[in-house]
Amino acid sequence: STLFPYTTLFRSLFPGAWMSVGCREAFSPLSHPFTAIVRKCGGLDREYAEVEFIFKVNEGRTWTQRLSNAIAKLSPKQPMKFFMTGPYGGGLGSLDPMKVIIFVVGGVGVTPAASLAPYLVKRGKDVYVIWSCRSASLIQHVAVEYFSNACHSYFDRQPDHRHIHYSGKGSEGRVFPPFVKTGRPDV
Repeated sequence: STLFPYTTLFRSLFPGAWMSVGCREAFSPLSHPFTAIVRKCGGLDREYAEVEFIFKVNEGRTWTQRLSNAIAKLSPKQPMKFFMTGPYGGGLGSLDPMKVIIFVVGGVGVTPAASLAPYLVKRGKDVYVIWSCRSASLIQHVAVEYFSNACHSYFDRQPDHRHIHYSGKGSEGRVFPPFVKTGRPDV
């Protein structure tokens, strides 16, 4: 399964940053690194960032499993408190001379592309995303649903440039949008 924690931060964050995330309810004395999917919002007077993380829940005695169990015990209106440090990372370096940028990603490794693609498109870059994923719910969330009711998914600004492939089992009977192909991409 997959968790999609979301928050608003009133501080400067850059697309592609990663943050160290901890949560007392998940009984974690350590924080864990996750790429933040960043969407800058606001105006000149009050800029803020909408931030989402994608946590793949690994079964067993893992932090993500404990986090998933803690979330299941909460009432729907009870928020969970996360502790975050960062942002960390140096970005992708100088992309100014590049006209075309191609992300080839798999599974939850899509988070840097989900964070950086809209940012790069706004700067006039021709961005392609080739993503293969075995999780139908993750594809639904990232490629189809809307982020913070902003009326766009992560990759719909250049719809002809998104190559999304469902490589999981049981594609029969699943209804995906026409831009989601089944099987592995031929890269």
